[in-house]
Parts: sequence; C-alpha cells; structure tokens
Amino acid sequence: MLTLVEQQLLRFGEHIVLAYVFCWLLYLFAYRRADSNSVTLTYLVLFSLLMSYITPYLYTYAVNNVGVVPKAVFHLAFCAIQILAMCVIRINHNYFRLKMSKMTLAVIYLYASQVFIHLIRLLEKVVFGTSELALFYTHAINTVNVMLLIVCVLCIVLPRVISSTNEEYL
Repeated sequence: MLTLVEQQLLRFGEHIVLAYVFCWLLYLFAYRRADSNSVTLTYLVLFSLLMSYITPYLYTYAVNNVGVVPKAVFHLAFCAIQILAMCVIRINHNYFRLKMSKMTLAVIYLYASQVFIHLIRLLEKVVFGTSELALFYTHAINTVNVMLLIVCVLCIVLPRVISSTNEEYL
C-alpha cells in the first residue's frame, strides 16, 4: 500500500508527463519542422511515458520483496531507460544529420543527473542499508523533472523570442 506522500508523488509524475505531452504537441503545431528540439521532445515524451507506465510495477516489486536485488532492479531500470534515452536522442541526431541544440544538451545533462541520483540512492541502500537520502532522492528527481519541463517550455518560447528580436532590428 502506498503512503499519502508516495501517492502524491506518483500523481505529480503522471501530471508532469501530461505537461511534457502538451509541450511536445504545442511545439509540433507551432513549428512544424523536424529539428533538434522536435527530435528531443519526441523522445522525452516517449521515454517519460514508458517510465510513468512502469513506475508502479517497479515500485510494487521493490517494496514487496526483501533484499537488495528488488531495490537494484528499481533504480537500475530507470538508469537503463534514461541512458537508452540519451543514446537514442544522440543516434537520431546523427541519423538525421542534426546539430544538437542547447536544449537537447540540457535534456541529456538532466537525464545524466537523474542517473547519478538513482545510483547514489542505490549505493546508499546497498552499502549503508539506510534511507537517509530518501527525501533528497524524492525531491531531486522531482526537481529534475520540473527542470525538464522548463526546458520543454524554453524549446517553444526561445525560437519565438529570438526571431521576434531579430525582426525588430532589420
């Protein structure tokens, strides 16, 4: 059974995925082009939906089973998905011969930071057997998710701002 805080965090995760989808659709309708940001936002949405879908199953497995292995499966599954997301974004940029935008690099760095956060939390569970970093872990993952949402919004807003300021001085 999930605690109230865990239920709220799960709902927050579901809502942030909806926000990613909204930003992705807004970007596609606003710009209608295949560029670095559209590729990145597409895979951000796909991998976020995947992680949102498997989170309850992984969490239930990790909580209902004793030992280190279920906890490792929980954290390493997210690490694997995020590393895969970074690789897929990079491979698609190479395939379509796109230069990686600053927003794409920001998404990759944020995914890397989430991998680091998961590994730190797993290390704490395995080596020390404590839960001292549980609150830090929860807030750090949610903070990175919000930062990913900010990057999504910047993907939409920045090209408009840059193009409008360029037109003013012509």
